[in-house]
Amino acid sequence: MKSDERGSVTAEVALLTPAVLGLIALMLGLLAFQAQRVELIANSTAAARALARGEDRQSVENWLAEASKFAKPDFTLDAEQSCVELQIASNLLGGELWAITERSCARNLGW
Repeated sequence: MKSDERGSVTAEVALLTPAVLGLIALMLGLLAFQAQRVELIANSTAAARALARGEDRQSVENWLAEASKFAKPDFTLDAEQSCVELQIASNLLGGELWAITERSCARNLGW
């Protein structure tokens, strides 16, 4: 090994470590973001189906308040379908960068 190459591996590791840790933090944040989206999709779909079956809107709102504590629901009911839109503020990387919104609709049973 040449004397002028001494410590080059240490310098490379010192430069790459923050980049790798930042990439891991970003991937974990995106995973948490996707988990929030999946939860919103599941809850909005279940609420839309419940409304389409003819369940009381107040009971669906109460269920959503428990299932999605921080979500703001918006209901759109018409003769053919019942839609539920849930929105929460994203906490990706520790801040409220944008809102996550998911909308699900279910066809009314009509009885």
